[in-house]
Formats: sequence, C-alpha cells, structure tokens
Amino acid sequence: MPSNNWGKEAITRALELLRQGLFPFVQEAMQATDGDNWAEKSLQALPKLRITQPILKKHSPIKIISEDVANLLTILEKNHSRVFKDQLSKSDKILVNELQEIRNQWAHESEFATEDVYRSLDSIRRLLYAIKSPLSEEALAQQNEALLVLSHQHQAQQWGRSNNAPADRQFQEHCNRLMAQIPFQNLSLLKQALTHASYKNEHPNSGDDNERLEFLGDSVLGLVVAEYIHNKHRHLTEGELTQIKSRIVENTQLEFFANQLHLGDCLRLGNSLKRGQKLGQKNSVLANAFEALIGAYYLDSGLEAVQVFFWPKLDQVINQLGYEGATARHPKSALQEFLQQPENSAIFGSVNDLVYNRSPQGPPWTVRVQLDGFPYGQGIGDTIKEAEAKAAIATLAMLKAEGFEVDRP
Repeated sequence: MPSNNWGKEAITRALELLRQGLFPFVQEAMQATDGDNWAEKSLQALPKLRITQPILKKHSPIKIISEDVANLLTILEKNHSRVFKDQLSKSDKILVNELQEIRNQWAHESEFATEDVYRSLDSIRRLLYAIKSPLSEEALAQQNEALLVLSHQHQAQQWGRSNNAPADRQFQEHCNRLMAQIPFQNLSLLKQALTHASYKNEHPNSGDDNERLEFLGDSVLGLVVAEYIHNKHRHLTEGELTQIKSRIVENTQLEFFANQLHLGDCLRLGNSLKRGQKLGQKNSVLANAFEALIGAYYLDSGLEAVQVFFWPKLDQVINQLGYEGATARHPKSALQEFLQQPENSAIFGSVNDLVYNRSPQGPPWTVRVQLDGFPYGQGIGDTIKEAEAKAAIATLAMLKAEGFEVDRP
C-alpha cells in the first residue's frame, strides 16, 4: 500500500521519465530547424525567471533546457506551429498544455489523490508514445502501478471502514504495513483472511469469514514446509522430517509468525471475543489467522509467492530451535511411540485404545487420557491441543513413576 507521499513520488518519477524522453526529441527537431545554436534561440521562449536564477549562471543553454521538464514542455508549446506541427497533432499540443499544468501543480503541492496521479501518468505515457520514445513502456508500467493502488483503495473502501476516525486510520496503517510484507493483489481475499467468525456473526453483511481459508492455509503451509525441509535437510529420515514439520506448524510457532507481521492489529474480531478473550484463545486465533493469510495469499499470488514469502522465515526458526529442539517430539507422539512397543501394548493396549476425553465446554479445556479404559494423566489448557499435550505429559510421568521406561518428549 502507498505511503502518504506516494502520489508526489510517483509523479516525480514519471516527470523524470518524461524529461529523459523529451530532450532527445526536442534537440533533434530544434537543431534540424535552427542549427547548432538552437539551444540559445530556445532560451528566448522561456520565462526570464527560469533562466536568470543565480544557480543557472554557470550552466550552458543545453544544460538549462535538458535538466528541467518544464523548459522542454515550454519549448514544445512555443514552437509547435514552427517546428513540431508535423510530429505532434493538435490533441498532442493540448496534452503538452495539460502536462505543463501538472508540472506546476507538482512544484507547489505535496499530496495528490490517487485518481489525479493515475490521470497524470496517463498523460505522460501518451506524450511519450506520441513522440515514439522507448520510455513509453516504462511509463505504462508506472501507470499500471498507479492503477493497482487505485484498485486497492477502491476495494478498501468496501471494507465498511471510514478513514476519518482515529481507530480506523490506525487500522488502515496496520494493514498498510502488512501489505508491505505480503503484497496482495486482491484485497477481498486479504479482507476475508482477517475476518474472524465472531466478527461475521455480529456483522452478517461483512462478507465471508476466514475459516475456509484457514483450512486451505493449513495444507499449503504443510506442503511449503515439507518441501523446504525435504530439500534442505537431505540427511534426515522420514520420521525426523515429520517431527521438524510438526514443530514448525504447531500453534505456538504459527503465533510467532503472526506476531512478526503484527497480524493481531489487523484482525476483525467480534466484540464478544474481544471482551472475553484469554491468552490461550488469542494465541489460537492468531495461529488460525496466519493459516488463513497463507491460504489467501496462495489463491492471490500462487505457490511460488508463498514460498518466496515463507521460506526465509524457516531458516530463522530452525536455527532458533536448534536441531535438538526442531526434532523434539510432541508429548502425544511420545505417548504413541510408548504404546507401539510390543511389551507396552500387551499391558495398556494398542494406540487404538488410547483415548483423549475432553470436557464438553471450554476454555479452559480439561482432557484426561485413558489407556485401555483406565484413566491416566489429566491436562488443562486454554486450547484443546494444549490440554491434550499436558495430559500426555502427565500420563508419561505416571508411567515413569510406575517403573516403565519412558522417553520424555
């Protein structure tokens, strides 16, 4: 998303492009008509204020003309009927006059509406095209950039937010920073990724929530992470790769990624969730929102764009975890491995006999492990996954206390 000075900066770049394209065109035509002294003669058509400034006294006539697009446009206008009428039509001359006004406005104003920027870039592109400058293609690219920004702004207006209220301006600033890190083309997808179901429930006409995108993002993240660690760590076994992948895509780590993006500042949450939210719930909401963001970005820009965005983050995470941390087992995996050993399954039953019974309501959630129908460890957590992990840890501790050989996660 653009900065506050984006319009001014965009027109500055475009006027510089126009200057570069106009000078060789003006020089060739004027020199063919007025000879080698064309620059000295051309200065006579310029306002005295432009050519009598002290800073210009040491400059040659050609330098004075070539370094200011306003001078080039004035020469085109003043010499149209004498020099340029066979190369520029009457409509092109009107375009020159329009660009003189744009240049003057640019010199005296600091901010431009996006619509004005787009129209200005369009006029610059058309004149460059009229003089057959190869820079017209670059001007077209700049114009398309402005069109994209204009499209973003129009879509943002459909979010049902006004930029007048301080909270709304702050929200837009947060989203602008997010867009700088993960550049969406379709803001409707970004809007959906940031919309929690609680907000949708309170605002039925606000569009779709992010639950379907969360489902998609979970699979996309799994693929992106799996491909990365498969190619990066060729010496690891399938089991070790699975353990690394599970650590990277667990809620705690996804919450870390979400916080890196300050994603929580951009989420559209229902008032009920804001009031009653506990830390564990917040972590889960952030993790789910990050999955939704990845799912939306995949639909918006494709798998390669997701890889370019996410792969650099994986190096940092794996380095922080360290090899030992990255391959550390999840407590539930450790308990499953315990039951897969024949001597243990003969006593406690197979993995199929492992049951996690949870409380009917939460948070907080309460989960108790049952082994072959007998109750074991209990865990309490703000999310079901957290409660299950704590229950598995408690069960492993009980088994160890009973004398069984247990590898703690």
